Amino acid sequence: MGQAFQDDLPTDALLADLSPSAVDDLVQAAHAANAESLVNAGVNVDIASQNARAAVADRATYSGGRPGPEQFAAVFGVEEAGKQFETFKGEAGNFGADLLAAKGNRKKFVNAFYQAGKSAGLTDTQARLMAAQAAHESGSGKHAPGFNYFGIKAGKSWKGETQRLWTHEEINGRSVRVKQVFRKYATPDEGIRDRIAFMQRRFGKANDATDIDSALAELQHGKFGAYATDSNYAGKLRPYLKELR
Repeated sequence: MGQAFQDDLPTDALLADLSPSAVDDLVQAAHAANAESLVNAGVNVDIASQNARAAVADRATYSGGRPGPEQFAAVFGVEEAGKQFETFKGEAGNFGADLLAAKGNRKKFVNAFYQAGKSAGLTDTQARLMAAQAAHESGSGKHAPGFNYFGIKAGKSWKGETQRLWTHEEINGRSVRVKQVFRKYATPDEGIRDRIAFMQRRFGKANDATDIDSALAELQHGKFGAYATDSNYAGKLRPYLKELR
């Protein structure tokens, strides 16, 4: 697919990474959102932390930290606060927090994605392939604008958000830096779900392979061609596979 770069876009960041002045505008919008339903649903940290934190933030005292039990009590009431706070920490935070902690660390990042794949119901082979691709395409999480960890481009049939990014494509045996249109997601979880559906539609044989060698080989034989223009794409995924525990 080609690795996407963030030359043209601001880095996707959690609310905690924003300045207090940048938070001011978010707080106003978040107060109008149904933050309680977001946390109750146990959605991933990139939605839950941003909206719940913004909804309970005090513009005068915001410090960029996650809300504690006291802030949840202010939103949900004392009786419900403990349960909602545990939901926020446990269900919402695990995957997103693991990715952030592993960013730039190949071994930690690929294993975090592998565990996410297993949790999403993927087979061992499917989870291994997804983890290796995510690590390779995103530079172990360092280059994933729009949470597109897999370098999936936006074709004519794509109806979601898009972004124009620099990437490298192999053309006539040479690596050429070009701009392409990629899919853009609101959260890491959305990106993973779309990648799973994408593989089922476009790379059925790779997706259904029972061993990783077959899966890698079938990436060259998708419904509309190879997954990547790089003729050594499969070989470049193998170092990441070796990092899996």
